[in-house]
Amino acid sequence: MTEIWLVAQALILCGLPYEEVADTQWQRKARLADGSMLKVTFASTEKGVPIPYGQDRGPLYFLVDRALSERRKIQKRIRDDKSLRITDDLSEDERDKRMRERARLLDGARFVEWTAASQFLDLMGKNVGGNQYALLKERMNRITACAISIVREKPDGEKETLVLPIVRSSRTPGWAKSSNKSLRANNGDGSEMSSSDSRPIGFEIGPDFFHDFVEHHVPIPAVLIKKLLRKPKTLDLVMWLCWRAYAANTDTFIPISDLREQLGTTDTNDGRVLAELRKAIEFLKQAGWSQLRAEVVSRRSGKAKAGESNRNGLRIGPPKDLVYFNQENEKAPKLHLPAEPNHTFDS
Repeated sequence: MTEIWLVAQALILCGLPYEEVADTQWQRKARLADGSMLKVTFASTEKGVPIPYGQDRGPLYFLVDRALSERRKIQKRIRDDKSLRITDDLSEDERDKRMRERARLLDGARFVEWTAASQFLDLMGKNVGGNQYALLKERMNRITACAISIVREKPDGEKETLVLPIVRSSRTPGWAKSSNKSLRANNGDGSEMSSSDSRPIGFEIGPDFFHDFVEHHVPIPAVLIKKLLRKPKTLDLVMWLCWRAYAANTDTFIPISDLREQLGTTDTNDGRVLAELRKAIEFLKQAGWSQLRAEVVSRRSGKAKAGESNRNGLRIGPPKDLVYFNQENEKAPKLHLPAEPNHTFDS
């Protein structure tokens, strides 16, 4: 399987701003397929430090994916460790002891060890050197100073609320420190020089945010993030399309008013919103996902189909043959298997 990053659903549906904003808060909201409303608010907790924006998506996605990847490794170790297995013959005390130990180990995935700037820069295909360390340091400074509020409102009135920091604590790598001395004390790849302190270097993700994306995350091919990080608006649209196809059980028509809500856009020009979405669909198809079944509907695109009243919007459903995006079209893995798809159109 080619490289897949697991990205928090909240960051896909309610992404960061594209440019630096003067306000200390930024809110996005989106409506999910089941009618639930998702609201995400980003807020700076440090005076003079702006909210993360633009390409700050890259290291934030990196932290989320590495935490989930470490959690999968820990889950495998737990399955393979006989001393941690839960069996029917265990006493209540022994069962509780093992459950606590399993939970402790899994919670350890919240700490992302990150000693060298090159661990991220190499993955993203960026040159290791020049101003890349300084840029990455600034991005991580904005991320570590950011708190996030996630509110999920279900159609039945049930409401879940989280207010939490993205990064709860850190033992900051040399490349991310503000001291000029620390920037000189590295091994040439942004990693720390050896020291007597054996504590791990990296960032600890807040437990509530961690648990939210453990429950709600989406597989995204890393190639999309790498190729579109400098175009965050296009990246958001492409990732949204991946999520919407991933989540689809049946074919759906989404009117433009609902599209704006789901995409978090304030653009009132129907034609511009639909044109940007059409470009994102074309990008995915040119990238090799010919099985994508998504079609922009506009008044200029011809006669509307029955029941659509010639409305502007998007028709989208499970991909053809249930083949989900992968950069190697002939070896595309099925990342998700919807239940009983109902195909009503081809694109």
